[in-house]
Amino acid sequence: MPQPCSVRTAATSCGRCVHTTGWSGLIPGIQRSCYDRRGRWRVNITLVSTFDLNGGAAQAAHRLHRALRGRGIASQMLVNRRDSDDPDVVRVVPTSAEDTAMWAARYAAIRAEEDVYPVLKAHRFSPFHGERAPSAAQWLDRLQTADVINLHWVRGFVDWEAFFPSQPAIRPVVWTLHDLNPFTGGCHYAGGCTGFIDSCGRCPVLDSDAGDDLSAQVLHRKRAVLARSQMPLHIVAPSRWIAKEAQRSSLFATQPLEVIPNSLDLDRFRPFDREAARAELGLPPGSIIMLFVAHLLDDRRKGLHRLAAALRLLGPVPGLEVVAVGMGTPAFDAPVPLTVRPFQASGACIAHLYAAADLVVVPSDQDNLPNTVLEALACGRPVVAFPVGGVPDMICDGETGLLAHGFSDADLSEALVRALQARPRWPALGEAGRRQVERENAPEVQARRYIALFERVIRDAAG
Repeated sequence: MPQPCSVRTAATSCGRCVHTTGWSGLIPGIQRSCYDRRGRWRVNITLVSTFDLNGGAAQAAHRLHRALRGRGIASQMLVNRRDSDDPDVVRVVPTSAEDTAMWAARYAAIRAEEDVYPVLKAHRFSPFHGERAPSAAQWLDRLQTADVINLHWVRGFVDWEAFFPSQPAIRPVVWTLHDLNPFTGGCHYAGGCTGFIDSCGRCPVLDSDAGDDLSAQVLHRKRAVLARSQMPLHIVAPSRWIAKEAQRSSLFATQPLEVIPNSLDLDRFRPFDREAARAELGLPPGSIIMLFVAHLLDDRRKGLHRLAAALRLLGPVPGLEVVAVGMGTPAFDAPVPLTVRPFQASGACIAHLYAAADLVVVPSDQDNLPNTVLEALACGRPVVAFPVGGVPDMICDGETGLLAHGFSDADLSEALVRALQARPRWPALGEAGRRQVERENAPEVQARRYIALFERVIRDAAG
């Protein structure tokens, strides 16, 4: 049985007994205790994410939500777009003509601010987003039953000015970082830019030479909002890399931070028979299949063009072909056949594609803790990747996969050569990868780590 919660309340000081009036009673309208008399945790967790399945960050958030539910935790997700049939995922949309008009007006104002920059005007799915959102404060009443709010990837959904100052000092906010956007002036990945360490400006993503450009304004506004906010903010970094970046930033440098890796469903993503998977998917049984997975295949950050360049350097390899899973019809200039399969966030198809592959290649230029790497390792497939972001957290070179020894196309090509030469060791590499994710990325492991964090931030907030 869990130990009684040590949170102090205005009503009781319990010693060794279970609270009859716990932390939740401190917020009007919430009358639950941390643990009931049977030792069950009675704290409400609300995860906030723009999406629930659309994209890697959304899938990671939903996996955490399911992991918490699997431990009996009262978890719900609030999203702007709902693609799952999960009854505990609630879509927040305008409910009246007045709200709809307000959302539209705010969206137009946000676009007008961004459209000053041609690069943003030309690309609606741009790598830059500010801190404002069309929804403003219209849905914040849905958070009143939450004991802890867990933010995830919230671009275009959570408006900083409306959200942060509205949260009481006794309701902790935990922000799980899926990219750098929460602590930059708007970019999701900074490349070689270090502007977020100080004040942004002269933003390469905006193609701007102005010191007071939109990136500087956004970072200034974010800093001002947090200065006025009372609620405790705690940061969760899924990788050591993004933890270090957050600690270097001017915005989050002083915030408490903890590294908790993402999880995945180890029953869905598990080793399958390779030949059976290929027969099911209509893939040739004798080929060497390299798998590439990205939500958008033409997303240059994900690096399909880098894989093509590396394969050109590698030259012809008998029987080698690439299967790319994702949306779009990418250019692929390489002496290797390319097959494109549509991306499916749900269903068993993606797991069977991993099973059908010999190697999974992740040539991202920047990434946090890519789901593709976790999924491949869980399916017992070796991964070849650049040593960027959180990838080295998951791949031990020569043990669970192969890391390039640099960041050039030639370095990736050399890693592919080593991977092909290691063919007799592919089964051992795959088994080692599976053991690693069972140890570090099982849902129950992630849920246990988050529950411990939630208990601690509740205790700290209550004083």
